[in-house]
Amino acid sequence: CCNKRPQYLSDLNIEIIDVIKDRIGITTKTIRSSSLLGISGKKDERLVNICKKLSIGAYLSPVGSSDYINEISVGGKFIKQGLELSYQNYEHPVYQQRHGEFLSHMSIVDLLFNYGFSSSLEIIRSGRRKNFTYDNIN
Repeated sequence: CCNKRPQYLSDLNIEIIDVIKDRIGITTKTIRSSSLLGISGKKDERLVNICKKLSIGAYLSPVGSSDYINEISVGGKFIKQGLELSYQNYEHPVYQQRHGEFLSHMSIVDLLFNYGFSSSLEIIRSGRRKNFTYDNIN
């Protein structure tokens, strides 16, 4: 980790994210969209273009993004371009914190301080629920 001094805060943030995800056992490859050439558009159009560039046929979106994805039509540009779209249905797990009542959405740092690297991924995954389809979000 961190063999050279990062030039930008974003570089440091990405390095920290990569180290934590590796240490807790997440093996998903991450790619900076800025490293992809020829990607244009805004909002869901940009996301669709990224998916197409990477030959990805399905997109899992945070629920809050449905406002701009569905702004013009249900499923937005994803459905128009033949991509599958679903929304994450995550319920933040409650876990024992060292002091006082449970405070939700603290950060991965809180979880790591309370449970360490070995148990954190299991706790994170315990919040998974069946995802919503784009046409069944509400």
